[in-house]
Amino acid sequence: MKCKLCGKDMRCIIKHGRDYFVGGEGEFSIYFCDDCKIGYTYPATFEAYVSKKGVLNALQISKYMSDMRIITENMQRTPRKVYEYGAGRGQFLATCGKKWKDLLVLKGSEQSENGVKNAMVEYGIKLECKRADDIVFDQKYDLIVLRHVLEHLNNFNTVIRNIYENGLEDGGLLFLKVPKLNSYETKKFGRFCHNLDMPRHRVHFTDTGMRKFLTANGFKNIRIYNEIVPSDYDRSMQYKKLGKEYLSNRSKILRYLWIELKLLMHKRDAGRMTIVAER
Repeated sequence: MKCKLCGKDMRCIIKHGRDYFVGGEGEFSIYFCDDCKIGYTYPATFEAYVSKKGVLNALQISKYMSDMRIITENMQRTPRKVYEYGAGRGQFLATCGKKWKDLLVLKGSEQSENGVKNAMVEYGIKLECKRADDIVFDQKYDLIVLRHVLEHLNNFNTVIRNIYENGLEDGGLLFLKVPKLNSYETKKFGRFCHNLDMPRHRVHFTDTGMRKFLTANGFKNIRIYNEIVPSDYDRSMQYKKLGKEYLSNRSKILRYLWIELKLLMHKRDAGRMTIVAER
């Protein structure tokens, strides 16, 4: 297998991976480029637009607010023009609109018709129904967001190049969230690691690989934040035990507290990362 960025031969680091999250037939492998520090899954698509309720919705909003704090800290101001790739059902954009009252432009795209429909019905937000690599910008933005989108894209390099050349203003901010391949969870669980999410995740980034990739595309002032998510670790345990005891909700809160304490000891190797980069 050849790396999509540098064209060099890659080595297989994960064999016999399965779709443990949704299920189904087939096995998948991850090939890793030692130069670019990025991995690739070989090979499908995934759509999930389920509205969260109650506590789960509150936790989701809390995550959005945390993301928005990181954005404003790095921009030193409130963004005025925002575009989100893979906006799902539009909830993040809707939260931005409520929090940042001075927004002039709030736009996004989603390849699923269901997602576009739900964004309009639930939040009154009109999304473009387009794939990420089909986006043509009619103006430039000071903030472009891809929350757990980039890892799903075969043409991720083309998408980032389009953002840099046509989508972001000078000094504008790119905000990314992706799983982290060089994580404690990947090392511990291997092919059972939830964040590998084969076959939906087509690209697997390390922090070093992400920094090299963005720098090569012209971005500067790149900052990477680690994110601990106990439910990711919990699902990895489920997959490794083939869904037996851990599917029960008994003692779930205590289990999550134990997991979070455990992961705090490995925070530098957290399972997810948030990246901000300036054009």
